[in-house]
Amino acid sequence: MWYVIQVLTGEENNTILEFNHFIPKNLYRNIFCPLYESLRKTQKGWIKVKKKLFPGYLFIDMDEENVTGMCDALKTLVKKTRFLKNTDTILPIYEDEQNYLMAIMNEDYCVSVSKGYIIGDKVCIISGGLKNFNGKIKKIDRHKRSAELDVFLYGHITRISVSLEIIQKITEDNFIQNKNEITENDNNDSLDNRPKVNIINGIFTGITGRLISTNETTKESTVS
Repeated sequence: MWYVIQVLTGEENNTILEFNHFIPKNLYRNIFCPLYESLRKTQKGWIKVKKKLFPGYLFIDMDEENVTGMCDALKTLVKKTRFLKNTDTILPIYEDEQNYLMAIMNEDYCVSVSKGYIIGDKVCIISGGLKNFNGKIKKIDRHKRSAELDVFLYGHITRISVSLEIIQKITEDNFIQNKNEITENDNNDSLDNRPKVNIINGIFTGITGRLISTNETTKESTVS
């Protein structure tokens, strides 16, 4: 389970070093600062720079029975820290919130640069951390190659910015005509044992993917 502690902004990395040195290892599995790859324009072109996804916050992966011990251990740190709470109780972030963050981040807890197309008035992400989350995007800045989306922490909305490179803006007709070329790099899934999905109508007709999850209540499915 992931718990969140608040630290001084700019002291995230130093706090992690101090945490790993002084906090007993039996109290937690990992502590990390979620990151995202940002695209920065230089004289030599665009380069990737890692930035903090939630400045001033660190995530601790630990079990509920260690919360009391962790609270006592945090008091020994020089760096100022405090647990985020839901009401007056220290709780982990909700399971669906953790699953969502795990889905958009890689194994290094970093949201990689996404690439996609604007097809008509829709966004189609073909790679990167946002690949399966087109509908989560709230705003796109093509000039800055960034996108804004809402995430929930303890039920409260937090808007974050991540990198999104729009390769091209095309019409639905052009997409249909060139969909095989556009998606050919996304179809190397011979080792994927998830159920296969074939799209039979709409602008994605003819494209195949893999089933990620299905919500029985809303009858909606997430497909890669």
